[in-house]
Amino acid sequence: MTTHPHAMAFENTAADYERGRPGYPDALVPLLIQEGGLTPDSLIVDLGSGTGKLTRLLAQIPSKIVAIEPIPAMRNEFTRSLPDIPVIDATAVSMPFATESVELVTCGQSFRWFATDEALDEIFRVLRPKGTLVLVFNRHDLSVPFQVHLQRILEEVNSTGDEQKPGANWREILLAHDGFLLRAELQLVNPYFVDRSTVISRLRSSSQFARLTPERQRSATEELLDLVKDDRANLSQQTEVIVLTRI
Repeated sequence: MTTHPHAMAFENTAADYERGRPGYPDALVPLLIQEGGLTPDSLIVDLGSGTGKLTRLLAQIPSKIVAIEPIPAMRNEFTRSLPDIPVIDATAVSMPFATESVELVTCGQSFRWFATDEALDEIFRVLRPKGTLVLVFNRHDLSVPFQVHLQRILEEVNSTGDEQKPGANWREILLAHDGFLLRAELQLVNPYFVDRSTVISRLRSSSQFARLTPERQRSATEELLDLVKDDRANLSQQTEVIVLTRI
């Protein structure tokens, strides 16, 4: 499996991704330690780590951590922020770990880019029996009008028939795989308030935005900035956490 062509937009927007995307709530740390049964000898793999948004939290866990990220610009941003954590150029279908050697695999915002049976087979291979797979997704809080407008802009590219998000049916693929059992689904509050420049970075960091025409990118940015009051925008998230056990 090669990196999805839409994901390659991040090669040109990695700095915006690092600046504009929210991190994850601190409440994830004790949850991951408990659900993963982690010890100092455990190996955690952050798969599709991007610039290290989730890895920052994982770094608080007293275990060994390795990140996997196939896009060079994202790895560069990762290394600037987390120089002491190794980040490997690899993909979800070919991880450089021994069979049954990993205690926990995490995917922060990334799973939909490689939601295939082939990738799940590889995650199954590297996880120990009873090991844990955790998917984490930051979702727009659509009770906030500003975020409703942002969501509309990001989904605009999908309104044409030939543009489809990769992994649109990721949940069905995940739950149909016979190597994993769903253990828990949680929602966490994730406050995130930003200034105007961060709003622009958030917009630019999206693979959907990158596929709009330059004219529409300019007008969409102006539309969104018109809604920013007093140099402050509410981009608070609802963080979805899905915990699965490797059979």
